[in-house]
Amino acid sequence: RSLTAAVSAIEELEEAAKEGRVRSMKGMGPKKETLILKAIDERRLHGGRHLLPDTHDAAVAYVAYLKAHAPDAQIEAVGSLRRGQESCGDIDILASGADAALMDRFIEYKLVERVLGQGDTKSSVRIWGGFQVDLRIVSPESRGAAMQYFTGSKAHNIVLRDRAIGLGLKLNEYGLFRVDDESRVGGASEQEIYEALGLAWVPPELR
Repeated sequence: RSLTAAVSAIEELEEAAKEGRVRSMKGMGPKKETLILKAIDERRLHGGRHLLPDTHDAAVAYVAYLKAHAPDAQIEAVGSLRRGQESCGDIDILASGADAALMDRFIEYKLVERVLGQGDTKSSVRIWGGFQVDLRIVSPESRGAAMQYFTGSKAHNIVLRDRAIGLGLKLNEYGLFRVDDESRVGGASEQEIYEALGLAWVPPELR
């Protein structure tokens, strides 16, 4: 069944439940009708997100596959998975010290159903189970900055960026730089970024 047909069927079911037509069906009733509407609301609210254990398992398998093809690179999952969120949207994978050839291996993964985009430093795929997986490749000197940036959260990143601005610095996924001369202050590790900003390292779960 196509996605359009599936969405249409759900919308028809929702309309029938709201009009009280589901309860008249055999084995149904007002209580089940209410549960159906609640389930549809929750699906709409959390659409595109997956529970942490499922996301973790999918990410671990993908990372292991990539490490087998780039054993000298540092490859890890970031994003909401690294923050330990109860549910996750996309799976974000960061690789440092790998060359662009890893992107070819990335899209050849056995569970890939569709390639959404491919480049030298970023590629995206849709894999079995409905996960979108993004792979980014950065240089080792930018690993810490990229880890911090792509781990998030967005609110945490904004706080750090504003603090950097207040210190005459610029923070992005490539590193921490002085605004006046563009010289690098840090970026190889998360710890040196937080230290340069006058902060203790914040565990991902608290970001």
